[in-house]
Amino acid sequence: MHVDSLPASIRELAMATCVHVYNVSPWKHESPQGSLGTFFIPACPKGQEFARMKPIPGIVYEVMPNNADMASLRLETGNEARGGSSGGRYIAEQILGSGAHQDARGSLVRRGVFIGSEVGPNANPTKQELAKARATLNEYYNYLVAEARSAYAAGPAMWEAARRDEHFVAAAALNLEDEPWAKNHTSSIERKKCPVCAQTTDKDAIRCATAGCGYVFDMEAWKRLVASGAMGHPPQALGR
Repeated sequence: MHVDSLPASIRELAMATCVHVYNVSPWKHESPQGSLGTFFIPACPKGQEFARMKPIPGIVYEVMPNNADMASLRLETGNEARGGSSGGRYIAEQILGSGAHQDARGSLVRRGVFIGSEVGPNANPTKQELAKARATLNEYYNYLVAEARSAYAAGPAMWEAARRDEHFVAAAALNLEDEPWAKNHTSSIERKKCPVCAQTTDKDAIRCATAGCGYVFDMEAWKRLVASGAMGHPPQALGR
């Protein structure tokens, strides 16, 4: 199949304007973006200021088949026509879940991930950006602690259903490991890891309870629940 190629000058411009995504949290993330593939955001190693995702070219394109013999390139214009971002910046926003019409509650920004303002191969995050990301992450830690306290106070069954690895990471980060719910986080119930967000949950769970994830472990069981009206509305995120 013949595929159009970008001129060298455009490829050079794409790298000169590459966009960077940084992470100050101890969690890694994977974000599938259709035909562009899955993007991996590494966790921030202990003792380091931040982790850096592989740069995203400032100009992003997809190969679009025209027929069996030819394919053309489609530049990603995002929502530039409506005053928004395009190219690499737009893709970065989609990866973080912080773009237009996306639910901020599930955004990775809450978890200490952010897009740097500086572009290009030699870019680095600014001190202000790092400070803001850490403050936002700290807010999320406090949210997780409040969630854990509430679930623990509601009884063992509620706590087992709600508890996630994130809760104990937050307890350690805020030096709250002596709290009753955080002291012993072993479980008599077998747990499994979500393939999307990597958080663990009850082995019998049908759907991941992590905010912003919602991966469906058992699609047939989930469909039965939705059809029965038990969930009140159809799922926003289905298993991949």
